[in-house]
Amino acid sequence: YYQFLKTTGTYSNITGGTTLLNNNWKDTLVSLKNPFFFKFFNANILNGSTDSIQVTDYSSIYFNNINNGLFDVFGVDMNSRGNNKSPISFVVQGTSPNRILKIQYMNACFAGDAQAYTDSMNLQVWIYETSYVLEFRYGPNSVKPSSYLGETGAYVDIADPFGIQSNFIALEG
Repeated sequence: YYQFLKTTGTYSNITGGTTLLNNNWKDTLVSLKNPFFFKFFNANILNGSTDSIQVTDYSSIYFNNINNGLFDVFGVDMNSRGNNKSPISFVVQGTSPNRILKIQYMNACFAGDAQAYTDSMNLQVWIYETSYVLEFRYGPNSVKPSSYLGETGAYVDIADPFGIQSNFIALEG
């Protein structure tokens, strides 16, 4: 269903979006209504009042109508740097049937760096309405190994909502 591909390009912050969190967040989960229908593996993710997208502090994204289907964009416990310093926001761009949902973590720090707040990460998730592509974009960042809390590095993964082990892909390190 999915494969990882790497490309490079210019990173731009999203503008004109809706802020989900802009307070002093950590260990958090926040939801937004799914703006359009798309498929995630074989699961139909519905729009409107039926399904929500769950966004966590590990940059994990999952859907409320399926069990265990998720993807991790960075897989490290992130924290806010403080009120109005590390917003999590989203925007829907384009017109149906070619819209893109863009979710952005801006200037987040890490639980492993919570006292110093010297590390930072900017990233985005783009979910494409018609092609069902999931795109992870990484912006300016500074992460020292100690921020990974004993791990060798960050991880990126995607897991089948029906728990079929052969439909799980992960990159780490």
